[in-house]
Amino acid sequence: MQKNRKKTLIIILSISIICGVIYTCYSIFSKPKININQLPGKIIFGREIGSTENNGICIFQPKNKSLTAILEGDYYTYVDLDNRKDRFLTIKRMQDADTYKDVICEYSFIDKKLTQIMPEKSIGNPGLLYVKYVPGTDEISYIWGNKLYIYNKLSKIETYIVDVNSNYCWSNDGKVLFYCKPYTNQIFKYYLGERKEELLFQGDSPEISLDSKYLGYIDDKNNTLIVKEMSTDKEWRYKTDSSIVFFKFSPDDNYILFLQGSKSNIFAASSHLKVLKFRTGDTINLFNDAYFGRTFDWK
Repeated sequence: MQKNRKKTLIIILSISIICGVIYTCYSIFSKPKININQLPGKIIFGREIGSTENNGICIFQPKNKSLTAILEGDYYTYVDLDNRKDRFLTIKRMQDADTYKDVICEYSFIDKKLTQIMPEKSIGNPGLLYVKYVPGTDEISYIWGNKLYIYNKLSKIETYIVDVNSNYCWSNDGKVLFYCKPYTNQIFKYYLGERKEELLFQGDSPEISLDSKYLGYIDDKNNTLIVKEMSTDKEWRYKTDSSIVFFKFSPDDNYILFLQGSKSNIFAASSHLKVLKFRTGDTINLFNDAYFGRTFDWK
């Protein structure tokens, strides 16, 4: 009788230990390693034709997971917040009779007004792309027909800089440009004052962190996002099973927000907006199955 009791107690105790181990493992491995509510700043992006709600330019606040449409409409794409976070640039597509034109506009959160800031551009191939503020200046930059231009908002002067393949970025002082030349898959560093360039390494679509410590870029052939520490050349790599369309560092430079296309079509509705903790490789889906514009910003 006592032996049976001992056996029963041992079995119960063993089961309890096993259950405790399973619960502990489940808690450790099933718990998300990225908490959306603890992500810093705000995220701005466009949602294009086909999304079921909040078309146009939207603001997402990770702290309370709120999504708000700022500018409604299907024809806004490419966005860039200024460093004060009180305004942003966007490109609006307009129709004039049978002709479509792209217009660079600036939206003020203070005045809640959208203002055209330069003459419209006719839609070419590939058209008007990647509009951005040039830090520390009264200028903006953009790509039109694979050429990067700077436009001074005060003098109204447009200046050609270099030929560019895709996304590019500015140093925090606006004096250095990082870009990929067309048909090269090589990233260059361009010193604006000296008008000279320096070849860095193989890659595409460079993006610099807000503290200028890290430079991220894409290896298109291997669907890999690479982050390089500028002072040491230490690298972190994150490989995906489909194309990476665009990415941005978080305001604290601990995370990367990236748009991953579907396996068959990067413009399809099954694109995913994800957050990556690049030092550990942990990811979490922010949005699924939405028609995102080609760029976004996180500040």
